[in-house]
Amino acid sequence: RTPSGMTTCMDCGHQWQYDSNNKKCRCPHCHTALEITDTLKRNYKEKTYFSVIETKDGFQLQRVFRFDVTFHKKKKPTQSLMEVARIWIDENGNTEVTGLRRTMVYYMDSFAWSSELELRQYKEAYLYIADCYTYPKCKVIPKLSRNGLKNSFFGIAPQRLMSALLTDSRIETLLKVNDTAALRHFVMHNDDLNFCWASYKIVLRNGYHITDIQMWVDYIRMLARNGKDIRNAHYVCPDSLQAEHDKVRARLNAIQEREERERQRMEAMKFETAFEEMKRKFFGLSFTDGIIVVSVLDS
Repeated sequence: RTPSGMTTCMDCGHQWQYDSNNKKCRCPHCHTALEITDTLKRNYKEKTYFSVIETKDGFQLQRVFRFDVTFHKKKKPTQSLMEVARIWIDENGNTEVTGLRRTMVYYMDSFAWSSELELRQYKEAYLYIADCYTYPKCKVIPKLSRNGLKNSFFGIAPQRLMSALLTDSRIETLLKVNDTAALRHFVMHNDDLNFCWASYKIVLRNGYHITDIQMWVDYIRMLARNGKDIRNAHYVCPDSLQAEHDKVRARLNAIQEREERERQRMEAMKFETAFEEMKRKFFGLSFTDGIIVVSVLDS
């Protein structure tokens, strides 16, 4: 919308006068839901990545595309589509990528668009773009289907979830018990999975519902540091997770404060002899005006 109030739908190019302060509206021509931006710009570009999950020659395949749209004032938008990478996963979870060549620039997703899809090192850039929207109709290899993967990735990067399902039976268990919050956390934090798995199995056996998985993991780690049995249902299945978490945190803070004071005391003891040699001749010396006394510390 220009300062005069003339508003242009960047989807169909229709123009109309819109003076309302409301920042959302619908185009009277194509009825698209729009967000109002006050600007004099005539062109606007957007890009996004999406992927298609399918199978090929017994491999699980994730094809990653970049979709670019350029909106022009008074014109219909122009679109372009480019396949950027193909991520191949075998039934043992081994992963390789064929993709466009990256360029040596600052931005993560800069590619040489004229290059070919060739075997590349599976670097962070390809993992970054593979965490994107996924076409809802998926084809998966039989082993993934057996392990419980259907058409949803629960907000997890598809490649991460598929590799984890093929290599770790614990992830399969999390998926099949439908604990999506724990699934998301443990796929992204394998160290937490290794540390808390024994405790989590007790949670499953007792039918306990974890209200906040991150808080629960932090609680289990603090219990271990406090010397508590993290395989005891009394501890790992608290009636009030928030209250018990705060209680254990306060106890751990007190222990850490005592340890820090002891560390400082032991460090000071190392310098006690040197301090005494340096200040011995001043020990016992003091000045006073009857109210304030100034003397040398003897330790």
